Amino acid sequence: MDTARDQAVGLPKRGLRPADLLIIILCLSSAAYSLYLFRQDLQAAVYAQNVEPLGSITIRQNIVQRRLADRLLWGRMAVHSPVYQGDLIRVAEASAATLHINENNIDLNENTLIRIYRESDDEGDIRIELSDGSLSMVTGEAGTQIILQMMDLEIEGGAGSVLELSAGSNGTVLSLSEGTMRIQASGQEQQRHITSPALIAVDGQGQEHSPPGAVMSQPRPNARFLHHPSQGSVFRVPFVWTRFNIDAALALRLEIAADRNFTRIIHTIDDVYTNAEAALGTGTWYWRLQGSGAILAQGQLSIVDGDPPSLLVPVQGSRYRYGRELPQLRFQWEEVPGASSYRFEASQVNDFSNPRYRSEGALPYVVQEALSDGPWYWRVMPVFPEVFIGRSFFSEPSLFYIEQGQEGELVIYLPDQEDDAGGPVVSIEEDPLLARPLLRFPAPRQTIGIEELRQQRSLTFSWQGVPGADAYLFRVLKEDFFHPLGFSTTSLVIEEPPLTGTSWTLEDIRTLGQGNFVWTLEAVNLDGEGEIIRRGHEGWVFFTIEIPRPGPVIPLEPGVLYGN
Repeated sequence: MDTARDQAVGLPKRGLRPADLLIIILCLSSAAYSLYLFRQDLQAAVYAQNVEPLGSITIRQNIVQRRLADRLLWGRMAVHSPVYQGDLIRVAEASAATLHINENNIDLNENTLIRIYRESDDEGDIRIELSDGSLSMVTGEAGTQIILQMMDLEIEGGAGSVLELSAGSNGTVLSLSEGTMRIQASGQEQQRHITSPALIAVDGQGQEHSPPGAVMSQPRPNARFLHHPSQGSVFRVPFVWTRFNIDAALALRLEIAADRNFTRIIHTIDDVYTNAEAALGTGTWYWRLQGSGAILAQGQLSIVDGDPPSLLVPVQGSRYRYGRELPQLRFQWEEVPGASSYRFEASQVNDFSNPRYRSEGALPYVVQEALSDGPWYWRVMPVFPEVFIGRSFFSEPSLFYIEQGQEGELVIYLPDQEDDAGGPVVSIEEDPLLARPLLRFPAPRQTIGIEELRQQRSLTFSWQGVPGADAYLFRVLKEDFFHPLGFSTTSLVIEEPPLTGTSWTLEDIRTLGQGNFVWTLEAVNLDGEGEIIRRGHEGWVFFTIEIPRPGPVIPLEPGVLYGN
């Protein structure tokens, strides 16, 4: 009857045209494929949480991305990110990363792409396939258990070896500056055992040739030095190399610059043959060795101020007088560039023979509750990744006191300030720092689970603006270990430059993985050059990400898509 009525009023006859059917089929196919891609991506993320990592990233500079096995999206890697079987890792321009695998340290230079995998045997050697770019590896004393794959060559370094590889359209170059290595062509039984120093070049057709070059034994590739300014304002770096296919009488030139393009050359050392020395300050420096108009070797090194940090709060000699409840104290110190974490100790005796509190974390502060009355000593030591050459030290201990007074608010007595009672005093209300921001989302103790992951892949952190603030310092940390007696460790997984808004979005929440986290925010004031001139109280919120272990998918009805 509806059809007859439509015809009576002049409407076209209803029906499903082939073009409409085709559009419907295309839309349903696209939706099904999108669900399939999302399910594959989610399962890859879940899989990564339930397998043992092969290693981790210990240093990261700028943009480093990783794609998990069978996963479709690239995600950013952070310091302490795990490395899994089948990972593809790429390092962008002006970026770098250091991996720690089986006691070996692998430096990935800019514009580098690698794949990490293990053969069918789970106990077999780990392989790193270099597709493009360059890397260097310092092997552990127990041997590598890592095979570097480059074109059709397999390279394995002996215990305590240092080797460097580069791959490009013109072929590959392999240098060995310390120790030994084994080289074998894929599919062949014959092996070559080589001792340092050695330089091997293979062209694009796989033919080995002997171009002029040099192998630098000191400093190591991507060397990082800890320098203590108390030992002098400059750090003397020795350069020692071995020449290959170069006339022994030919004088060489060593150039050192403050930028990778060598537009700011700070040292030019002419007429050198096998060694030289340069006095450098802290920073990242780029070097190249030249002869007859050709670059024979090049690399970079970093010099980091290794002195312990200055202790800020509590102030040396200060007194915390409280009323009814013991105060919650914030210990804060200056950040040390290059430090991966800080070791904090608090003791009631100045020799720290039995510290009452000890912790290690990535942030330059510790909040400690319920310290008892009496004198307290505290100190901090920066902790650097093991690839740094040198050692760090604890700061000189700082002393403060906790004592109970009259009922009322907490007051702090500082040195060199007098009140009517004959003692220095400043009230908590007179704090010159910016206010603590109100953190809105994620909310305190919030758990983000599988439902949130299904609905969206991103996570937006939001907060309320602080009056007078220009920007905000944003960090996310992961709790690695906690002991009820107060011993704990945390690692920094996200740190952003000063943010000017009141929100920040993590594009892929699964970058964090599973576990307990804390996100922190501090309001700051900046000068015209973007330097921090005033800081604030830091707010923090704990939250949890839960990704369940994958289970079997049991279809209840044919033709219906079910997901974990």
